[in-house]
Amino acid sequence: MAGGPHFFDHCDVRFVGPPFPFSGAASANVAAWARLHEPAPVDARVAAFLLDIMPPATSATFGKPRPMASIDFTVHFFDRFERPDEAARDYHLVSIASRWADDGYTEELRDLWTRGAALLAQCRQNMALI
Repeated sequence: MAGGPHFFDHCDVRFVGPPFPFSGAASANVAAWARLHEPAPVDARVAAFLLDIMPPATSATFGKPRPMASIDFTVHFFDRFERPDEAARDYHLVSIASRWADDGYTEELRDLWTRGAALLAQCRQNMALI
């Protein structure tokens, strides 16, 4: 993603939309299939990374990138990561939705799904819009 953080270069991300990041959409939702360029078993560490690589849901409502900062990033894991070989090569769906943004802040819920529709992890994030 042009202008994105350098760690984004380590991933293969295929956005599904609309909406897309920085598209000026009416809704604050972003989703993409994502995986690492170099396959690695999806454990808690990789799951948290995949949840964090995507632009915020509110980015879909912007016409261009703008600074944002995480205030809180909490991840809950729902799987024992028992499919390491399959998960190392496969894409995972990262879906992000924001239900609220006001007064320079936003919240969002990030879900990480397997191709087989198992919820691996979920992140609740609060952010400051700078």
